Formats: sequence, C-alpha cells, structure tokens
Amino acid sequence: MVKYGLNLDKYAEIIIRYGLNVQRGQEVVISSPVNAYEFVRVITKKAYELCSGKVTVFYDDDEILRSNFLFDSEDVIKQVPEYVKAQKKYIVDSKACYLGIISDDPCVFEGVDAKRIAERQKAIVKACPEYRKALDNNETRWCLVAYPEKHWAETAFKGEKDPMTLLGSKISQAMWLDCEDVEQKWKNHVENLKRRSNILNEAEIVKFHYKNSLGTDFEISMPDKYIFSGASDAGSLDGVDFIANMPTQEVFSSPDKNTAQGKLVASLPLVRNGVIIDKFYFVFDKGKVVDFGAEKGEDTLREILNADEGMKRLGEIALVGYNSPIRQTGTLFYETLFDENASCHFALGKSFSSAYQGGTKMSKEELKKVGLNDSVNHVDFMVGTSDLEIIATKKDGSKMVIFKDGDWAF
Repeated sequence: MVKYGLNLDKYAEIIIRYGLNVQRGQEVVISSPVNAYEFVRVITKKAYELCSGKVTVFYDDDEILRSNFLFDSEDVIKQVPEYVKAQKKYIVDSKACYLGIISDDPCVFEGVDAKRIAERQKAIVKACPEYRKALDNNETRWCLVAYPEKHWAETAFKGEKDPMTLLGSKISQAMWLDCEDVEQKWKNHVENLKRRSNILNEAEIVKFHYKNSLGTDFEISMPDKYIFSGASDAGSLDGVDFIANMPTQEVFSSPDKNTAQGKLVASLPLVRNGVIIDKFYFVFDKGKVVDFGAEKGEDTLREILNADEGMKRLGEIALVGYNSPIRQTGTLFYETLFDENASCHFALGKSFSSAYQGGTKMSKEELKKVGLNDSVNHVDFMVGTSDLEIIATKKDGSKMVIFKDGDWAF
C-alpha cells in the first residue's frame, strides 16, 4: 500500500524487524494519533504476519487535548486518569515492544498557556514512574516513527501544491525506503554509527569544546565511565538490539551535568508542546542555564526550563554530521525526530542511565553522584552548523578533532 508517497508495507516491516526487533510471540503496543489510523492498520497486520503474539493500540487526539487545556480547571489538568496509569503500567507489565507514532500539527497548542501544558506533563511523569524507568533503562524496547499530518505538512511545505505527498516522500527518503535493499542499507548504517561510537568510547575523552560563527562557544566534560551509542541499543533485560528513533543519524551520550560552560546558540527551530521556538540561545555557568532568550516562543522556553531544577542542566550530547541524509533532504521538518538528526544537538533534562557503565543498575542518587542529570523531561535542541568545530581533550591531555567544517573528522 502506497500513501502520500510512502510504501507503508515496507515501512512497517522495517519498523517491526529492525526498529522494535519484535521477537516471536512478543506483544506490540502502538500509541498513535487518530489521523494515522491507516498506517496503524498496516503495522498491525504486518506485525502479526511477521511474528507478533498480540497487537494493542491506544489512540489520542491533540485537537481534543487542546480543548482540555483551554477549558479544564487547573486541578483537572494536574489529574492523571486511572486509565492512563493503567495503559502505561500495561506496557511495562506485558513486556511488550512499544511503538510511538508522531503525526502532529506542530502549532496545535499555540495560544495555550505553556504552564498548563508543562503541569500536565509533569503530573503524568510523576504518576507513572515504572513506565518512565522502563523506557529510560531500556527495559522495554521502544521506537518512535513518523507519518504525515495535514497541518504538519503545510507548515513544512508552505505554499506547495501537495504538501502531504511531499512530506511523505521526504520521510521515505530519510528512511531509505526507496533503496533496492533497504534492510542492508540499515544494517550498514547501524554498523557505521557503532564504529564512530567505539572510537569515542576508546578515546578516554575528558572534555569537548564547541565553536562556530553563529555564536556558540561552549565547553562540557564527560563522566569518567561514559558510553557513546549510535543507532541501536540493547534491551537491558533481554539483550535484544532495537532502534529507538527511526530515522536516526546520531552518536550520543550523557555529559557531566555540572560542567557546561559558555553559550549555545540554536541552529534550527524547536517545536515543543505545539509551539515553535525559534532563534534562541542558552548561557551556562557551572553546568546550569543562567541566561536564555528567543525571538519566538520565549514563554514556552521559560516553562521548559522551569519544569524542575534538572531542566536547567544538560542530559544529552549528540553528534550528527552536517551533511547527514536528513539534511540532504533539504527540509526543515519542524519535528525533533527529524531535525535532531540533521544537526549536532544537546538536550536539557534527564540523562540516559545507559550512557554510563553499569548505569541501568544504579539508583537515581548513584547516577547523580557520577554526574548524570535527572528531570521530569528531556528536550532536544539543535546547534550544528556548516562551520561547527568540535575539539576533544583526552585524558592524557592531547587534543582530538571530532568535527571540522560541520562534519565528522573520522
């Protein structure tokens, strides 16, 4: 079945076989906006055909959620219904693979009080700790993918005659669905990102220095037992590999939360809670954001930072070549799943426990002691440019060029 320029059968097979890596008889749980129902049907059928034991689907609708935000009382906004808690618990208890489908209007929550959105997110995280822990520690294999949505397409391809097909074709390009041997393409890609991860892991890097003409001049240190990963992770309970984001171009880890120093200037817009944040920056001192600004969406940016103390510190460092396949599509997607894979980026908020040796078996307090950050959220923002230079300082004091002219040096 082809829809909006996407071969949905091929897309679904890559998700089941390589994204989630579903094992025979294992359950799949899908969370999706209602508008992506055709894609969900294809994925469900393909999962059963290939190996899945059961497929369960949960639908949501951001237009209804917008009405909730506009009209519900503050007390109701902070309440987490029992059925939501039960859904999250079910994903953990069933040991299912979890698939999240992104198919949203990037501007759906414009005009909504950013504080109300932040309060709801915080309430859900606090009400469902087992679910958050399962994803953070890779106890549940999970994957995020995308499907075209009308308003999203019109935002990304304003004024074009057929924006839905254009968006679908760009998603197809980013996923290599047009390749004759798409499975081999993904295998080769995963191996290449693992190769770069291994180089960084063996280098004993102490500190990174970022600099470009946009205004970024920034240093950050790494924990002593850091782990960089690329493309695939292994489930911490079963050891089975999965790809959490499709597409993916990043090699990532978690930095020492107490060491960020200097200025980071965003190179691409950020869409958060249905609001576009553009032309923004952060200034860090001793690991913490001490100044920030944005030409657009500053109130939403403020609410991101004010969610808790952890949101003022960094939880992720991710390296992506400027000439990545996502960048080569020539598209600003207004969706982090894609835009973060077109640019080096950082994330405010929660660190990855899997980014530290033995981290998935450590307590929150133990992770904090070694420099990993904790927060209710994790928000990526892009800093990569065509002239970005990244120089690492190694444990022996020598320098190592990581990025030159915006791209990998190895």
